[in-house]
Order: sequence, then structure tokens, then C-alpha cells
Amino acid sequence: MKRSQTRLRLALAAGSAAWLAATAAAVDVARLPPAAAQADWERDIRPLLASRCQSCHGPERQRGGYRLDSRAAALAGGDAYRPALRPGDSAGSPLVHLVAGLVPDSLMPARGEPLTQQEVALLRAWVDAGAPWPEDPAAEPAPPEPHWAFQPVVRPAVPPPPRPATDVAEPPGAAEGVPSHPLDAFIQEKLAEHNLGLSPEADPVSLLRRLYLVMLGVPPTPEEVAAFVADPRPDAFERWVDRVLDDPRYGERWARHWLDLIRFAESNGFETNRERPHAWRFRDYVIDAFNRDVPYDRFVREQLAGDALGADVATGFLVAGPVDIVGSPDPVLTAQQRADELDDMVSTTGTAFLGLTVGCARCHAHKFDPIAQREYFALAAVFSGVKHSDRALPLPAAQAGGLAELDRTIHDLERKLAPFLAPVAPPTNQLAAMPLRPPVNARQNEEVFPPVPARFVRFTILAASSGEPGLDELEVWSADRNVALARHGTKPAASGTLPGYEIHQLKHVNDGQVGNARSWISDEPGRGWVQLEFAQIERIERIVWGRDREGAFGDRVPTKYRIEAALEPDAWVVLATSDDREPFPGPTPKSAEPEYRFAGWPEAEAAQGRSWLAELEQARRRRVALAQPPMAYAGTFVEPALTFRQHRGDPMQPREVVPPGTLAIFQPLTLATNTPEQERRLRMAEWITHPDHPLTARVLVNRIWQYHFGVGLVDTPNDFGRNGARPSHPVFVSTGSPSSSSQPAGADVRRLSRVS
Repeated sequence: MKRSQTRLRLALAAGSAAWLAATAAAVDVARLPPAAAQADWERDIRPLLASRCQSCHGPERQRGGYRLDSRAAALAGGDAYRPALRPGDSAGSPLVHLVAGLVPDSLMPARGEPLTQQEVALLRAWVDAGAPWPEDPAAEPAPPEPHWAFQPVVRPAVPPPPRPATDVAEPPGAAEGVPSHPLDAFIQEKLAEHNLGLSPEADPVSLLRRLYLVMLGVPPTPEEVAAFVADPRPDAFERWVDRVLDDPRYGERWARHWLDLIRFAESNGFETNRERPHAWRFRDYVIDAFNRDVPYDRFVREQLAGDALGADVATGFLVAGPVDIVGSPDPVLTAQQRADELDDMVSTTGTAFLGLTVGCARCHAHKFDPIAQREYFALAAVFSGVKHSDRALPLPAAQAGGLAELDRTIHDLERKLAPFLAPVAPPTNQLAAMPLRPPVNARQNEEVFPPVPARFVRFTILAASSGEPGLDELEVWSADRNVALARHGTKPAASGTLPGYEIHQLKHVNDGQVGNARSWISDEPGRGWVQLEFAQIERIERIVWGRDREGAFGDRVPTKYRIEAALEPDAWVVLATSDDREPFPGPTPKSAEPEYRFAGWPEAEAAQGRSWLAELEQARRRRVALAQPPMAYAGTFVEPALTFRQHRGDPMQPREVVPPGTLAIFQPLTLATNTPEQERRLRMAEWITHPDHPLTARVLVNRIWQYHFGVGLVDTPNDFGRNGARPSHPVFVSTGSPSSSSQPAGADVRRLSRVS
């Protein structure tokens, strides 16, 4: 029974793989019937479309969002294909492929007999002739009215003060109806249209209470109220606004708004709902960003590509949503889980920054907004290398400085202890010259040589104690600076890397973190090489390396090696080899340490050596503890595979390849399919924060208005599309030619809060 089930599961998996390969392949246009000599619109094409197509794709019904009752709609396409017709190219027109039966499971028409070879030939001839469609212009559907949210943002002219209505008393505090702020002028203009006046000004206690509750989420203390009421200065309220904006509780209050908006949680969701112990770092990043007055465009870019901008923890935005961590051998379920993860990233990015329900285009073209299904998958391709996971953050400066100081201490102690490594203790207190250096060990080895200038360093492994050799860290020292570190701009390369292990990657060889869990392992038994390219020429004098600096693993130790340097590739100079070391003694125990021998030394020198050894062991323990990097639930990144448009949003029905890109509503960006993962996110972040983007600033200002006054100017803050609400005060979202005085995308939330 179990064996039969296993066979069935394997057969289904194999069948799924074959089906995926078949559907992903290009349409076989060789199977199309040849085009007819010519086709007449009135005699051949109009009757064909009316009788065979327009019952499902006409004015009353549009299956798949596609219409065939006007030329514009026919050319545009529907949910799955845009464009559907390519005038002059019938072989490249999806509509022709569908009616000819070349698209699996999608033969058109869906009901009734398929088109004959002659009918397809006529349709081909018509498309190749340019798809002429002589129709009454009045019958052509009117183009939709340009949507207000997709138009450029401009700063409207401030209206003059309105004359107060004769039957409305002038409210107290309104100095002859002169607005105190430009926003008041717009409000007064609208009130005047309805013969209304301003409400009375709030008393000082109510005003301060409103300020504190909105900005900090707590009421003012009695002492603060008393101080404000007693403040006689004309700009007293403005001063208290600044005081509140500088309060640390401001970041905590407004970070809650943002974290709610972007679906942040400190657990995974779904039925397991396991906690995320390091998610709090992103929460604190958001609080700190508000309190530091980070410009909004920077805030957006950091959350999408902070790993490229020195704000690694900010990419917690990408993985702040739910993730199903329950694994399964079922390839269908696994593909669906991954598709849902990407959908969460795409949808949240769309609603949070652009106020668009982009996720509606996952299965078909958006029903209301100009977002094609292909555009949805272009955005999915941008995020396709993002994985839910904790990530090690760069060491803080103080921690890195402490490590550097410990490394100097360890190096100094090892230098002092070197005489005690002699295979035979010297007969006198004079340090004897050793013919060979000690054998390599798993924990740490050092190579010292006269200073040389270098741009490249290569560590070539010629033999290993077992299996594929590895290095947990390759340090290259110039005086007291480890120039090999990636944070200095050094780039690693290797002969190959053992596949399938997150903990054994090339990037770990110079990330400043030691131990097996952050190491590189070659993909060749007993061989391999690692190369480092510095950002500039460095004068180097010492190299430190090990298999596992934490001492937990003693296998895979390079036992024979050659270390070289070069100013230009292929101009190598040998710096050190294993030839001057004692033979490797055999398998290294887990706690492998160099053996220090104090017997035979004068007691004073032996006591000093034992003291140095105790200091060395203590320094190494401190280093292991200090080298642990801070962790954050901020995602990990891998170079992505190709992204395919998914028929009806089904990951098991891939169609054509879709390159990474953005929406067509504003200066669309299309990247190459081999664009590096990080660059995809960075370029999209730049697209969203472009100063002329019609949505980014509008959406943010509306959110600020919403959180200040309870409802936004647009009361669907996550939907600025055609299905969303119209703005209550269109003047604040007026359109036209861009103006240099319009609100810049980089405006910070605190500045906008002062305006509100």
C-alpha cells in the first residue's frame, strides 16, 4: 500500500515537472494554418467575430476582461494577454494562438465548435493586413476619464479671504476673517459656499489635550497644561508642537500607525504561529526613524533595499507579514506557499506606498485600475529573491572595535608563546630557532611575511584532512586593520561552493564572523581556492585563517596550501605555504589547540608562559562571545530564478517569462531578467520615491491627515484607484503640470505634521 502510494506520488511529481516544462515553452507557431490570400472585413471578419466571439466577449459580457466589439478593446487584450492582437503579426498575436488551439487548455471559443482552418486563415490574413476595422467612431467606447490620482501633483493657488456671510457672526479669534494658515483659506472658501462660518477656537486646555492625544497617544500632565495656559507668547502653541514632536513618545505613537499599516507582527501567523524573537529590531527601527526625522523617501528606500543603504534592519518590512512555515513534500503546496509569500510582499508594497490594490492583478488584469496581470508578476520578480528568515546584521562599531582590540591581544600573546611550541624544549633559556613551524590546526593559523603591496590575495588548498575543505574566516591584516572584511569593500571569489547549505556560503569567508555556522566550504574534495579583491591596493603583512575558530569542528582542515598576492590578476607572488610546517598529525580533535610545552624551561620563564597561555584562552573565549552578530528578522536574499506569469494565478500553470519591473501608470521600469537581486529592489524603491510620482506623496499626506483628524481626504487610504473613494477636497489633490513648489517626495512626516 505504502509502496503504491509512493509510486503514485513520484509519478505525479514527474508528470507535474513535464507539464510545467511544456506549458513554459513557446507557442509552436509552425502549427498555425497559413494565412489566406486576403480577408474582407464586412464579408469575412465582422460576421465571424459576431457569431463566434461576441457572445462571450461583447458589450453584455466580457469573459476574461476581453471585448471584441471594438478595435481598441480587441487590440488591448484582457486579463491574460495584453495586447491580444498585433496588427501586421498574426503569428505573434495571442488571439490567433487561442482560436487555433495552440494554448493548452485554452481553446477559443470555449463553447461550440472550434474555428475551422479556413476561418483561422482568414483571421490571420486580416491581422497581417493591419486589422482594419471600419466602424462608426460614435460606436467606439469613449476613453475613460483620466483618473485624478494618476495625474501629476501641483500646488494650487491659495484662494483670497472670503467675505463673511451677512447673517453669520464673525467667530471669535478670526481676525477680520483673515486665514491664519493657507489650509484655512481653502476651508473658509468651502464654508463660504455653504454660507457657513468657522467654529470657535478651542480653549487652551482642549487644544493642548488634542495635540497630546493625536501626537503622543497620552494626555498632557496637569503641570504641562498649567505651563501652556500660562505661556503668554503669541507662538506658544507652535513651540509646544515642536516640543511634542521632539518627545520620544512621538516615534512610538506614529510607529504604531505604520506597523499596523504594513501588517507587522512578532510571530509567523497560520496554525503554528511561532514567535519571531528578533523581529523587535525592525519595530525599534521604525520608532527611531520617526524620532530622527528621517525623510520619507529615505524611509521608503530603506525598507525596500536597506541592505544596500546601510540600514540592514529596515528590510524587516519585506518579511513583516505572515508566513506558513509548515513544510510539505507536496510540490503543489510548496509552490502555493511561496506564491502567497510573494503576494504578501507585492500587495503590501502596493497599498502602503502607492495606495493601490495591486494584489487584485494576481489572477487577471485589475478590474478597475490599469494594472495588467503581467505587471503584477513583474513586481513579484522584484521580490523573488527575498526569503523569510533572521539575518545577521553588521557588527556595531563599538563591538567591531572590541574585536579588533582582542585580535591584537591574541596576536601578541601567540607571538609571545611561539617559543613554547618547539617540538623539543631548548636546554637553556635562550629561544632556539625552530626548523619547522607547528602543523596546521582547525581553530586558528597565522602567516607572517614582510609587508607587500597587494590588490588580490588567493588561498589555494592542495589537500585537506577530510572531505571538502573549508574556511570560517580569511583575515588579511595591514598593520592593525583587517582589510579582508566585506564592509571595507573587499569582494570574495572562489573555485566553487558546496551547494545546499545556507551556513556554508562564500560571503561568510570575509564577513567578520567566525565559526562553522558562518563558513565557506569548497565543492571539491581536498581542493579549492578562495580569492579576495580589495577595494584599493593595500600593504599587507599578516594572514590569519581557520576551519572553525569556535573549536566545535575539526574536520575539513586545509593541510597543504599556498597563499599568494598580486597587484594584477595572474601576476601572483607566493607569500606562504604549508611546506615549512610540521606534517599534519591526523584527524583534528574538536577541541584542537596548539600544544604548548613548558617542561624543561627555567621556572620563571615557564611560569610566565603559563600565565600568557591563561590570558590567551580567556581572550579567545571573550572573542567568541563578542563575535556573535546581532540578529534581526529582516529576510535573507538569494539570486532569483526566472519569474513566469501564472495563468489564473496558479503557480502550477506558468506561462511566459516576466522580467522584473514596475507599473505602467508612471514612467514604467523594466529590468533584465538577470538583474542582480539587490538591484531589483533598489531600482523599484527609486521608482516609488521619484519626486514626480503621482501617488507616493499623495498617499502619505492622506495618511497623515487621517491619523490627525480621524478620516483622510480620501477615506479609502489603501485604495486610490478607480474603485476607491473620491477626495472630499479635490483642491488638495489638484492635477495639472508639475510645479516646483509641490511637496517633495523627501518631505518628512514631522514637517507635514506641523502643516496639519
